[in-house]
Amino acid sequence: MKRKAEEDLANEPYKKKVLADSNPSTHFRESLLQQAEEYQKQYEISEPYQHGVIQDLLDPQLLRHVRTEIQQNLSFTRKETDIYKIDQSGDLANLDGLDDSSLELLPYLLTLRDALYSPAFRGFLSTVTDSGPLSGEKTDMAINVYTPGCHLLCHDDVIGSRRVSYILYLTDPDRPWKPEWGGALRLYPTIVHKEDGKEIKVPSPDWSKSIPPAFNQLSFFAVQPGESFHDVEEVYA
Repeated sequence: MKRKAEEDLANEPYKKKVLADSNPSTHFRESLLQQAEEYQKQYEISEPYQHGVIQDLLDPQLLRHVRTEIQQNLSFTRKETDIYKIDQSGDLANLDGLDDSSLELLPYLLTLRDALYSPAFRGFLSTVTDSGPLSGEKTDMAINVYTPGCHLLCHDDVIGSRRVSYILYLTDPDRPWKPEWGGALRLYPTIVHKEDGKEIKVPSPDWSKSIPPAFNQLSFFAVQPGESFHDVEEVYA
């Protein structure tokens, strides 16, 4: 896929692509966005730190189409460092930088992006997580593919001004994920460690909450420095 030339972008006023469907909230499970208070109560009592899990987030047919577009039209780059090994797409939050012929190949992915960053869903997440207003001005969105051997080691997700982290799972809807295949999101409690006379929080050696992948499942949490420690279990199959 090609992105518009830098000189073209420089001379073109920013204009976000508009969906044919002017109400992205219609793609979420019926009545979901009216259940913020219910999910907030679950979020408040979750451990080892506050987090949420929503099953059947979106219209499953939309996500099936998204999977097809991803498989047919996106490319991935193997990325490997001392804390992760994954295959990752480019930045999907800024799809508008693609040329028109490329965008025409991704109508469902655009629909998904605009639904996730819509004012209605940002407001829902803000209420559930008590994170304060989520402007949507700074976003990042990518697809990470975990094949056997891929993993992500423990960290707290403090990156720039990130307020909320989320994972939307697009596993095979016709082949339910088995926990023994790995790939679970694992959350770690913290312990107090003294260093140079100061008390600091560090992750426990052992996780206390494991959330296996599932198609159309959203896992999320407000980013908390020195608190929101998590990893992704190595994938075995």
